Amino acid sequence: MFYLIDNATGTALAQSRKPATFSADHIDFAGERWLCFTNANASVIEAAAVDFAPGKYKLENGALVLNAAYVPPTPPAPVVPEQVAMWQARDAMIDADLLDDVEAAMAAIPDAKARKKAQQKFEYSNNMRRDDPLLKMLAPSLGLSEAQIDALFIAAAKKV
Repeated sequence: MFYLIDNATGTALAQSRKPATFSADHIDFAGERWLCFTNANASVIEAAAVDFAPGKYKLENGALVLNAAYVPPTPPAPVVPEQVAMWQARDAMIDADLLDDVEAAMAAIPDAKARKKAQQKFEYSNNMRRDDPLLKMLAPSLGLSEAQIDALFIAAAKKV
């Protein structure tokens, strides 16, 4: 398979089993903006083996080669969700071996009424919010940092 790549954006514009599809009759190659995707040996580079990142490849002597000056972009930081479904939160706690510790921490709340409310909230709520006072109260006794709680919420949000 041959691919036509916009060198300015790295976008695959077209593909064909025959390189003739990308002949000068069909595409303007002025300024080396469009690249026919073949390597130096004129064999085909499969799409699965190619990262189409802008600026990663350049045309050199009629062949597509890696651009030595290419610096990959930094991936964005994961977004911490404001809330997750309670089943997702529990599932993430199980994966992190925390569920039993959470239940023990709630059982250790000295005030009977506060303990019952915490257990009821944990058992029957539909969602867990990142800013939930119960979470903020239990986190220190579980030894969880803010970053660890964020990681739990991110992991929980990925559960389907």
